[in-house]
This record gives sequence, structure tokens and C-alpha cells, in this order.
Amino acid sequence: MDPPLRRVYNNLIQAATCDNDIMKAQETFAKMLSHRVRPDGRTYTLLLRFCVPRRAHALSVILLRTALGLKQDELISGKGQDALHPTLAKVLPSQWATAPLRGNNALQEEVILDMLDFLSRQAPPGDFCLPRLTEEIQKALPNLRLPKSTMSRIFEH
Repeated sequence: MDPPLRRVYNNLIQAATCDNDIMKAQETFAKMLSHRVRPDGRTYTLLLRFCVPRRAHALSVILLRTALGLKQDELISGKGQDALHPTLAKVLPSQWATAPLRGNNALQEEVILDMLDFLSRQAPPGDFCLPRLTEEIQKALPNLRLPKSTMSRIFEH
């Protein structure tokens, strides 16, 4: 849990996002986890916000679940910009990787709301993953208030 080392990894992830290289960002994140450097809110914010313009729905769900310490039903294998890097797929199921962020390191509420809004707009029709994810998030974060427009999109699927 070395903050200087975490900053190095966060900067490498940011560099990968600036290079528009989603696979390199995931690979760097996987290395971070495998070296037991605990990610923080900034780590997940960089990765999640990078997913939005790429419409990486499945990857966003996986990252959001991991950041909040929610159980992964399965690691969804997307395609193209939504693909999960093989190294990350191996590291994510470990208990170390799925410890929820707490306190000052927690994911900001704004990022969670933005991601749920993004996912509610991108979810394929009939997708039951998003309502379940939303319910789990609300259980884990009871003070989180979702806008009515986002809630209606989520639960209309």
C-alpha cells in the first residue's frame, strides 16, 4: 500500500489513456494488482472515465463492481474496446483485487452516478445485469441517490 508506487501506476494508467490504449491501461492495472499495490479512487476514475467514450459497457461493469467490492458474477468478455485484458482477467478474481475502497480512497459519488447514467444509456435491451448491479450498489451505499431519469432507464430494461 505504498502511495508513491500507487501514484506511479496511476500516472502510467493515465499515460495509456492519453495514448488511447485501453489494453495498455488494463495491463498496467493488472500489474498494479499483481504487485499488491492497492488502487484508489483515482485509479478507478481514470479507468472508468476512459470506458465511457469507448462505449466499453462490460468493462465498466467489471471495474465498477471491483471498485465497490461487489462480487463478480462472471468476468464478461467483451469485444474490441470492451475486451477484458487476459492478465487482468486472471488477477481480478483474487481477494486482494476485490477489496472495496473506503474512506479517502473511495470512488467519488459523482463517478458512480456518471457510470450508472452511462450504463443505463448503453445497456442492451433485456439486460438484467444493470438493475441487479444498481440494487447491490444501493445496498452497499445506502446514502447514494440516483436521479429519477437514470433509475427509470435502468429499471425499464
